[in-house]
Amino acid sequence: MLVCRKAPWCGERVNPARKRNPILLSCSFLFLLAAILVLTACDAYTSAHGTVSDNLGRPVPDASVRLTALKTGHTKETKSDQDGSFRAEIVHGWFAGRFQLIVSKQGYSTYQQEVRPKTSSNFNVILTPVSK
Repeated sequence: MLVCRKAPWCGERVNPARKRNPILLSCSFLFLLAAILVLTACDAYTSAHGTVSDNLGRPVPDASVRLTALKTGHTKETKSDQDGSFRAEIVHGWFAGRFQLIVSKQGYSTYQQEVRPKTSSNFNVILTPVSK
């Protein structure tokens, strides 16, 4: 047993194992809860951008560009511009998993590449014409 140190005239005996500060416990719990909510509720994004060209270096317009979150199946699909440029972005939660970029156009080979989550990655995609 310890003697209370609040004031010199206080002679109350306190068992340290049974006396805990409820304010400190409440604040600790609230801080932990807030940290968990922030980590799970924050939005992150993964994006892929770049150009699509053929094996001779000419831009390939209207190529289909798909960025897919493999864990959820969420897909962002777009087309390459006249100069071959493209940009696809997916907004997701903090724990997103893996992503895949697929670029295709009829008459050309299909390009596939894994994209690191929570990054903005640049790709120079080269599509090769297929023989008929």
